[in-house]
Amino acid sequence: MLFRSQVGLSGSSALVVAALRALLEVHGLTWSSFEIAEEALLAETEELGIVAGPQDRVLQAHGGLLFMDFDPARFGGRRSPEGYVRLDPGLLPELVLAWDPEPGADSGATHAGVRERWLAGDEAVRAAMAEAASLAVRGRTALERGDRDELAELVDANFDLRTALFSLDAAAREPVEWARAAGAAAKFCGSGGAVVCIPRAGVSTEAVLAAFEARGWPTRVPRVAPAT
Repeated sequence: MLFRSQVGLSGSSALVVAALRALLEVHGLTWSSFEIAEEALLAETEELGIVAGPQDRVLQAHGGLLFMDFDPARFGGRRSPEGYVRLDPGLLPELVLAWDPEPGADSGATHAGVRERWLAGDEAVRAAMAEAASLAVRGRTALERGDRDELAELVDANFDLRTALFSLDAAAREPVEWARAAGAAAKFCGSGGAVVCIPRAGVSTEAVLAAFEARGWPTRVPRVAPAT
């Protein structure tokens, strides 16, 4: 797949993580996946001034399928490698990935307003983030017991929760609505511009792919490889 920026697939953080790995190799240094993710986040937030969180960098540094717990209360007030648990990619149902062929906005601009509300102690934002964490925990449980229907419900709930936090116009909501109309659960991969879909029981992957391809959106059926 040709790399393009601003399509909601964590392109900027992928470049930073790749650059860090290259520098480590050139200088003969060895860092843990945890250290790479932490330094990548610092590079983006402190050096580049991007409003960002750890999630994309952690996944890119570790690879594979990963459960991530960012609750500082569990780990002495900071992020910890103990919060990251590898899962078997074979637990995943078949997914559909689709993205807007036109570049979108900088993800930092999308997150800035919500971050400011969080820092100000906004109760609605904090409650929504706690609920998002709860959905992730429940999603892990659904994966591990092979409950595809429950996982699909949680994916839809994640997007509905996002609409309570961010101001989404009709165009931003459309790709999720296309997926739902085709019989799949769907959510943004990041800040918008790309969606990941789970076809519900009895719905073919081809039907979901066709729903996006008919609207000119590129698609893939991704495969998550085990971490190396």
